[in-house]
Amino acid sequence: MRLFLAALIALLLGLNYLLWMTDDRGLRQMRTLERAVADQKSENTELADRNKSLEAEVRDLKQGNAAIEERARTELGMVRGDETFYRILDEAPSSPPSALTKPGTAIHARPQAPSAPAAAAPAAPKPDAKPAAKPAAPRPPAPKPAPDSGRPD
Repeated sequence: MRLFLAALIALLLGLNYLLWMTDDRGLRQMRTLERAVADQKSENTELADRNKSLEAEVRDLKQGNAAIEERARTELGMVRGDETFYRILDEAPSSPPSALTKPGTAIHARPQAPSAPAAAAPAAPKPDAKPAAKPAAPRPPAPKPAPDSGRPD
């Protein structure tokens, strides 16, 4: 009887060890799987919301012109024929526009007298200036194909 009782206690301890301590089965894996199920449910909810919005967009595109017009305006930059398009720049231009860019303005060129004598020092190239590009060499003419003699080789 003592041997049977010792075997039952050993079996009970072994099952408790499997239930509490192992990673591949037992309570730890159950908690891991519950977290995975919760994450999957939240992802499914987000995807279901996205599907609903896409279905509504498809319905709008099929039924009315308002959605198509909005898409053409935002994505393609299109305007209707009776509208005027104004482009507003975020930054001010670095230099004032020249008279050549303004239609209907006259060009007045006045020579300016130098205010101080110019120094005889040579101008140093700017460090960010690109070197002048070399002119492209002319391409040789393409070879002409040999005339076909009409005989098989």
